[in-house]
Amino acid sequence: MKNRLLLTMAIAALCITGTAADFEPATTAVANMKLGWNLGNTLESNSGDLTNMWIERWTRRTPTDYETAWGQPVATRELITMMKRAGFNAIRVPVTWYPHMEAKFKFAGNSTTWDPNTDPIGTQIDEAWMNRVQEVVDYVIDQGMYCILNVHHDTGASTTAWLVASTENYRQQKATFEAIWTQIANRFKHYGERLIFEGYNEMLDPYDSWCFASYATSARYSSQVATDAYTAINNYAQSFVDAVRATGGNNTQRNLAVCTYGACSGSGTWNQHLQEPLTSMLLPDDTADGHLLFEVHSYLDVANIANTKSTVDQMLSAINSTLGNKAPVIFGEWGSANGTDYTDYRSNMLEYANYFVKRAKQYGFTTFYWMGLSDGADRSVPQFTQPDMVSSITKGYYGDAFDYTARLLGDVNDDGQLSVADVTMLVMHITLGGNVDLEVGDMNRDGELTVSDVTTLVQRIINGEEEEPFTTEPTKAPNAPTTAAGDVVLSVFSDKYGFPINIYPYPGGWYRCEVSETSVGGATVTKAVYDEEATDVWTGQAGFWQTAGKSIAGAKKVCITAFSPDATQLTIEIMHTDGEQKLADIVIPLQNGRWNYLSASIEDLGLTNVGNVSVRAGHSTIWFTDLYFAK
Repeated sequence: MKNRLLLTMAIAALCITGTAADFEPATTAVANMKLGWNLGNTLESNSGDLTNMWIERWTRRTPTDYETAWGQPVATRELITMMKRAGFNAIRVPVTWYPHMEAKFKFAGNSTTWDPNTDPIGTQIDEAWMNRVQEVVDYVIDQGMYCILNVHHDTGASTTAWLVASTENYRQQKATFEAIWTQIANRFKHYGERLIFEGYNEMLDPYDSWCFASYATSARYSSQVATDAYTAINNYAQSFVDAVRATGGNNTQRNLAVCTYGACSGSGTWNQHLQEPLTSMLLPDDTADGHLLFEVHSYLDVANIANTKSTVDQMLSAINSTLGNKAPVIFGEWGSANGTDYTDYRSNMLEYANYFVKRAKQYGFTTFYWMGLSDGADRSVPQFTQPDMVSSITKGYYGDAFDYTARLLGDVNDDGQLSVADVTMLVMHITLGGNVDLEVGDMNRDGELTVSDVTTLVQRIINGEEEEPFTTEPTKAPNAPTTAAGDVVLSVFSDKYGFPINIYPYPGGWYRCEVSETSVGGATVTKAVYDEEATDVWTGQAGFWQTAGKSIAGAKKVCITAFSPDATQLTIEIMHTDGEQKLADIVIPLQNGRWNYLSASIEDLGLTNVGNVSVRAGHSTIWFTDLYFAK
């Protein structure tokens, strides 16, 4: 009866949790996105050629006709779930809007030519198209991921692009641009902070100049054209912000992204004007403080990996000094300069991907890889087309120990996230029996599924916490299940329950490791670095306490919180008060790359008093805290 009551209370706690009144600032959002991916060649697909509007001419123009026009299957919830499981926490959803507005696209005979001057796009978005866009956005949001929604191939170098970086174009298209964003913003005005709007994609000057404005002119640079283009970009950025904010609701503080001219990143040193897209970009005026971010794109040559890495370093430094001091930055797209690089320079691609993500993270920039990780028919399965790229990218962010194929602890229904559904399934298993995987449902790592696991899972969901990704060292304080202070019989070393027993930090000798106290996320923990060259039986000794014959009468279990970059076994050794006789060796499996919340029963050992207590494991380095005996 007690267990059922606790389970009912746990589920009830989930149901009454509310949402924060204020959206997180853009800086926090960018950090929380972690890794991103583009759902490319899908909702942004379009004919792109005024003389060959083939989709409009030869299909029924349904949302599916457009979504699949560039060779991708329709997007599915399962595809997004796969990305979430692999470690990606944000999806950019590019959308092209002009084919789904008021143009009629009536063609004479077999003509495929469209004249937007006589058949304008108008200002109203088709309801069926908006519904499909919302459906895909929901796939992302429902996974607890961040979603970036934009205006995509309405910009760019195609002849159908109607948003151009010129002040004359801005004057002509301002009303239509703002009308589109007003409709998008109104449709999503009640969505939470994980939905982010991006005003426009790669907007170019009238000459379709890449790298910097006016590069495609005959003289390769025109200060008049360039200045006009940069002014237009800033004008469009301001209109975007103003239009979204005016719709009210959650849009008054929604985080919004604005791209530089052409989304150019300033990479390279071959031209003195390469930095202009960065230096000319202004942060729009905003009624919401701290809710804007900048976006750039980058596609680098990887044929010479040393040069590629050097360019990465130069580019990140330039962005940080020009944009990063104004607002947080994301790479909304990145990849390599040539579509065959994954085949032609595979090892370079993998090394570049890992290096780029790792270095961008050091600057606080979030990266959204462009498309290729899952492509074509593989998206229908879904499965990864380039699993080695997924591994390189995720290891670049989470560390070399990260395995993107590992399951999320607590995700008992295997949907890539922690939710009430997982709690319900775990409860059903405990009360009625079921088929929950012990490795996934055993939140406390005590070898069984109990009410304690449900409580830990509920706490993690309420606090908005996800299972820590694999890292080579802890980056935040542990969040171990709480034991009532009255149930703690003896605390040996615990950030929660005190440090009455002094640690013996032997730096060498027969212990062969250096032990110290350190702080992780504000929590005091023990860190032990082993001498891997040692060969004696005490190799891996992590901590040693002289308990001076302390009583543990009434204790039924020993608990410890530990972290190791390696999968190993952790041993708690309990000695007699005489310091010579060993009372117990308690061996507990230790998962790598995350905090482990461990406990083991000692009821059958008949222990009443203990002497020395030590902890050891068989590999490199270990962090631990909360070592105590409890009822």
